[in-house]
Amino acid sequence: MVKIDYRTRKMMMALIEKPTISYDYLQRNYSMNRTQIEYTIDKINQFLSAQKLPLSVNKESVIRLPEKSKEYLLESFLRERMFKYYEMSSKERGKYIFLTLFYYEKDYLSVNHFLDALKIGKTTFMSDLRKLQAELHGYDISISYSRKEGYHLAGDELMIRYALFRMILEDVTSKDDDFIYRYFIHNERIQLADEQDTYLSLLLEKHAIELVENRLIELNYILIFLYPRMGLNEFDLKPFSNDHELVKMKEYRFAEEVLENAGVMNSIEKNYLCGWVLGMALGNEKEWLQGNLVIIDLVERIVERFELLSGIRFKDKHSVIKQLYSHFRPTYFRMLFRLPIINPMQEKIFEKYNDLYQIVKETLRPISDSFDSKLPDEEVAFLTMHFALLIRNSEEYMVQQKVGVVVCPNGIGSSAIIYNELKEIFPSFILLGPIETSELYSFDQSYDIIFTTKPNFQLYPLNKPIFVVNPIMSYEERTQLFLDVKFETSTSIKPNTVTIDGLMQIIQQYSTVTSESALRHHLEKFVQETCSPTASIMSQKEKKSKEPAMLLDMMRPELIQLNKKARTWEEAFYLAANPLIERKIITRNYIDSIIQQTRSEGAYMVIFDQVALPHTVPEAGAKKLGMGLTTLESEVYVLGTIPVKYIFTLSALDSKQHLNAMTQFITLIESKDFFRELEKHECPETVYQWFVELLRTGDTESIYDRKSIIHDE
Repeated sequence: MVKIDYRTRKMMMALIEKPTISYDYLQRNYSMNRTQIEYTIDKINQFLSAQKLPLSVNKESVIRLPEKSKEYLLESFLRERMFKYYEMSSKERGKYIFLTLFYYEKDYLSVNHFLDALKIGKTTFMSDLRKLQAELHGYDISISYSRKEGYHLAGDELMIRYALFRMILEDVTSKDDDFIYRYFIHNERIQLADEQDTYLSLLLEKHAIELVENRLIELNYILIFLYPRMGLNEFDLKPFSNDHELVKMKEYRFAEEVLENAGVMNSIEKNYLCGWVLGMALGNEKEWLQGNLVIIDLVERIVERFELLSGIRFKDKHSVIKQLYSHFRPTYFRMLFRLPIINPMQEKIFEKYNDLYQIVKETLRPISDSFDSKLPDEEVAFLTMHFALLIRNSEEYMVQQKVGVVVCPNGIGSSAIIYNELKEIFPSFILLGPIETSELYSFDQSYDIIFTTKPNFQLYPLNKPIFVVNPIMSYEERTQLFLDVKFETSTSIKPNTVTIDGLMQIIQQYSTVTSESALRHHLEKFVQETCSPTASIMSQKEKKSKEPAMLLDMMRPELIQLNKKARTWEEAFYLAANPLIERKIITRNYIDSIIQQTRSEGAYMVIFDQVALPHTVPEAGAKKLGMGLTTLESEVYVLGTIPVKYIFTLSALDSKQHLNAMTQFITLIESKDFFRELEKHECPETVYQWFVELLRTGDTESIYDRKSIIHDE
């Protein structure tokens, strides 16, 4: 009987998702060498041989999975046939041991229990146990053994729960792989799991609580493994002790009903589960005015500070606050209750939206004081993603024949990003959604293609082409998706597309490459700019206008004025705007609008102590990108109360192009010596040259670790 190991299982899943795969693709995406690929193909063929459904491998090293073979593999996963043949890896056995120790808290666990469940020898078990011990050490958790109590977990109960639940979140959210948990439930014959998923869905609907698909999966596993431990171990639950506030919430009523249905009456456990649900559930925009006033106040402050630091003015701030509330609410409770957070897109968000990330991080710095700790980078990345969606420039495309539906179980933020990515790659497609997997079966609109962010066997019975995509794609991923979709949807079209691997092979054939990684990087950049099937055709002038602006692109000596006299703040703002008006960077109406907004909305432009950044929406009269600097001989008081001595007048044409410049701007003015040194200069030319020198030699990264001096009202 053939054994299915981890590598074989992953290749099976890859072939279900993509029935034609090259060796090169597997080597790049699954870290397999040619020998491992051929060995794994042999194991899959053995598994299929009983049904006389082998794979085929052609001369070009391409694996093709016939349709009937695909259906059999899919059925094997859906009907849990795979569990019968599965052989866990060392990493999976470690997780199984941890789950066993966590779940069977009341039971006596001996070596034999583990050997029977894992189907391994004692030496292998002891090796796996030592590896698990090392992993748990970082949580101050140990695995103890005594003849009286057997094997058990020792440590703070909250930390034990944190460690297991973080493991679940990493697997479900980051790796899209809950196989080991389903295997454990099947192998240990845990009956509760069969009906709990449906029960939780109905109860969430009853209490009007919205969980995205992955959060529901996580909650289901958390409860399954947590039930036997509830009420057994005491733990300090100070953040959850504010009973009179929690009991008012619908999340508490949900937690109470779930636990009482399971026979758990412990009030601390109800508070604990309530905290988890609060950290998972989206805030409802329609209920935001009845929401937590502390959270609403924080969101309003966040939006105001973001506008100050980014130089962006939202046209409908009320709507922006409502939208951000729904995303910040779970962040607030995760921070309050010290719950784990996994953001699988953190690195990609940081890479793609680095300037925006730094501005959001600076925006959130004072907010961290509410939690006695700084926001984790994962939370900053999530909120960066939401701000990116709020400020994006929406575009409408002509309706054509192909219709795709976007399925995303990860929440609004990532689903909206993948929606926009797909719009850029396939501008002629109609895209529906985003929706969750469960909604697709009752979806009443016709569609041709399914795009999903997670491999999901439930989608394949729908008999539609399925493409698994990352919310933020690399150039190679975008190009490969373009080719795959074109091949699937229009066999008469054979795109003439340049591939990086093809170029690399040709170059290596006729030359010596000293750095493959550097060459690949530059080829990707070149091909993306000149040959990409997804790139828009634009003139050099249009390209230049879309490039991110640096601070020195926006400032020049003639826009700098030093030691000017002004009697009022209005006079000072007009004076500071004058060089930009004269050079037709802004109109007179632009500064008029700023004056009127200040009178009606307050001193929104005062971003640091004595520093103002007057700006408004481009429609008010922004004609070109630009920033002026005016220093005053003495302070003026905006609205009679807030002192200003340094005025940076900003003209931005959209919500994106100037963000890099704003990151550099914040870097400069946050330096404790910046304004003291600025006062030493006597002419605009030397100030400009000083800026050039600072931006060339300054440490633009460490600045975000310094204590902020931002004026916060």
